[in-house]
Amino acid sequence: MGLAYTMSESFGSLQPGSLTMKKTALAALLLINSGLASAEPGCNLDQLKTNSTTCDRNQVSVQDKTSYVDFRVKEVARLRPDDVQSFLDSLKNAVESNDKVYLSNVARYPLRYFEHKKRRSVRDPAQFLKKYKNIFTNKVKHAIESQQYQNLSVDSEGIMLGNGEVWVSGIVEKTTPQRTNIKIIAINNH
Repeated sequence: MGLAYTMSESFGSLQPGSLTMKKTALAALLLINSGLASAEPGCNLDQLKTNSTTCDRNQVSVQDKTSYVDFRVKEVARLRPDDVQSFLDSLKNAVESNDKVYLSNVARYPLRYFEHKKRRSVRDPAQFLKKYKNIFTNKVKHAIESQQYQNLSVDSEGIMLGNGEVWVSGIVEKTTPQRTNIKIIAINNH
């Protein structure tokens, strides 16, 4: 939880009017005035963009979360937010309908995954289809089905779905260098 939560929890154990409570209140005011803590719960978009540690990220509005993910998708992943949202929707539909062929076509090869706690890889869509049950475990399917766009994590490695079960990224193919395709680049199913 954020610093504001920790401070409010510690106030609960103090006696009103005590010297300790006064010192704690003064320390809290100094932290807030110095910008090391926030008097307001949640974060605004500017705080999110600057990776501010002075806000409680659990209390961010869906609109600000979506705007932040849009910002990270554009600036870090170098993709269009609409394309990422569309890809996520297509992935969810493919998992729901068990469309193995679609899933095999949106993977970058070789595709890394785990099987029996050992790192493995498949080299092409045909091998993917043979190993589908080992790659797309229930854990992986659940991560995709439950992923919401506004809760995506975006970094220089790509876009993380779930708790890292699936990673996707923009890939420039040799056959279509003018276009970036979003592909599954790794599956962590262990």
